[in-house]
Amino acid sequence: MKKGAKRMEIISQRQLILIGTSFVLNATLLGPLVQVIQKGGTDAWMSVPIAGLPALVSVWMLAATARRFPDRDLFQALAERRPVAGRIVGLAFIAYFFFLLCRDFRMLVLFINIALLEFTPLFVVAVLILVCTVYMARGGVEVTARVTEMWTFLFAASVLFIPLLMAGDLRIHHLFPMLYDGFMPVLHGSWYLFPFVGEIVVLPFIAGFPTFGFKSGTRGLLLGIVCIFVLLACSLLVLGANVASRFNFPAYEVVRLIQLTDFLDRLELPLVAIWMPTMIAKMAFGLILAGRGLSRMFPALSERELIMPFGSLAVVFSFVLFRDLTEMLVVNRLLPFIGLVFQIGLPLVMLLALRPGRQA
Repeated sequence: MKKGAKRMEIISQRQLILIGTSFVLNATLLGPLVQVIQKGGTDAWMSVPIAGLPALVSVWMLAATARRFPDRDLFQALAERRPVAGRIVGLAFIAYFFFLLCRDFRMLVLFINIALLEFTPLFVVAVLILVCTVYMARGGVEVTARVTEMWTFLFAASVLFIPLLMAGDLRIHHLFPMLYDGFMPVLHGSWYLFPFVGEIVVLPFIAGFPTFGFKSGTRGLLLGIVCIFVLLACSLLVLGANVASRFNFPAYEVVRLIQLTDFLDRLELPLVAIWMPTMIAKMAFGLILAGRGLSRMFPALSERELIMPFGSLAVVFSFVLFRDLTEMLVVNRLLPFIGLVFQIGLPLVMLLALRPGRQA
């Protein structure tokens, strides 16, 4: 390890796979599903695998780049190999991760306010989420990875079990007629979905090669896509496209319909209780990446000490940038263009320009 270099906290490949699943799955459930259904209609389920293709390309490019820098995350590789241009790219990724953190924070506050605690002041909800997120982030990557491993596994297993619980309510006729308006609505839906699925690009900034590689990135991506597919397909099969497109959170609404017996209902509450820690852990990784990125770019800064200021800023900016749910849906229309830059463009630039042993 070079003098002044930061120690990379050790996480396992299994933990990294589930971290990738968390980034692919969590924000998607609160963000673009309703817009995907509105655009794709009965064929919206086809948008999910299509949206995963650009993310798969991103994983391949980032894995090929990370392989050149064993045991170093991409923040370290950028700062060491391209001292000027690399720091500019690193700062751009920090801004991107911070923007995603603000969006996730606001989405979670809105979901809790709309679906769970309608009469609780937003300030109280925001402060409680901030405290949990900062406390988890200050524990470091290893602690947050353990939390993600446990809760994301439980949530993914629960999601995959949902079709069995709702087998009697699935109506295959809700998927017909197929491709009535052609294939363009499906592509339009995948356009909204791909920047959320593409958040898998965070993995090489959390862990370097060999923990992050094409296999681990692909496995995390595929598990997340399968879970999204299951929830979206269940929404269409149970509610139908016309009804599902009227809900802000169609996946949550379809889970609310699960009723095993006359006295055992409201199973959405245990599922939300399992999902909530995974979302908080995702935001904790956003704080960690912001602090880690700056400490890698400028070694005099302390990653741990930057977490609380970044958390406070995220709360403020989340309410400034996204005033309500309508504005968040408008921002979703812009996210694909941002995704093209940070999930396709910059990974391609790093693949071509970031090579060991060559300094700028």
